[in-house]
Amino acid sequence: MERWRVFLASTASLTSCQKAEHAARTLRLSDQRRSFAQTGLCAIGRIALGGDYSMSAVSSERYNRPAIFLHWLHAALVIALLIIGWMMTDLPKGPVRTAPYALHKSLGLCALALVLIRIAWRRFYTPPAAAAQIRPWERKLSAVVHRGLYFLLVLTPLAGLLSASFTNHSLKFFGLLFPSVGWPENATLNAIFNSLHKGAVWALMFLLALHVLAAFYHAFRHDGVIKRMVPWCNKQVIPNASPARQQ
Repeated sequence: MERWRVFLASTASLTSCQKAEHAARTLRLSDQRRSFAQTGLCAIGRIALGGDYSMSAVSSERYNRPAIFLHWLHAALVIALLIIGWMMTDLPKGPVRTAPYALHKSLGLCALALVLIRIAWRRFYTPPAAAAQIRPWERKLSAVVHRGLYFLLVLTPLAGLLSASFTNHSLKFFGLLFPSVGWPENATLNAIFNSLHKGAVWALMFLLALHVLAAFYHAFRHDGVIKRMVPWCNKQVIPNASPARQQ
């Protein structure tokens, strides 16, 4: 009986060791995949903009150059989409209206791809911590607005893509046929996604207005927050509040 208990104890110990080894191996594989993704993203940054964008080379006081470049490129793209979208709705049906609609759809697909790239970049690059001058309520409000912006920056072009996919018009990306995700001439689904697209646009404009007002507010306070994202500002040291991430 004693030998049997010893045997069971040895088996349990061996099983625990095997589980621990398996967990360690899984963790190593996860770290390797994460490292590979980080290396790939940093390589894209080096190719696109030049310079060293390894995670260890990122300044803790400022966003790095790829993040700044993607932010302002996305901002310009969203502004162009809002202007074109606002103007094209009043145009009469025909060739005059077709060209702006086609451009709006193509830029919308670019915006959808760009926001996914930005989300991937944030996944592997930790944004700088909030400046020490920022009050707790400002940090919470900033986190809510940023999450809302990213959500709407995905939802708005995605709803537009789905709306366009349920019409009898072919979806093209700068003249090239783009695979449709729906089927033609479904008026109900087209109306649903079109309403969702328009509602998301209004919500996005509201959050963008808050975002811009916050930028002017920080510029007026001269607290250094604006310099974290403006490319031509010098790298002035801004005291960080904590190692917590700024969302």
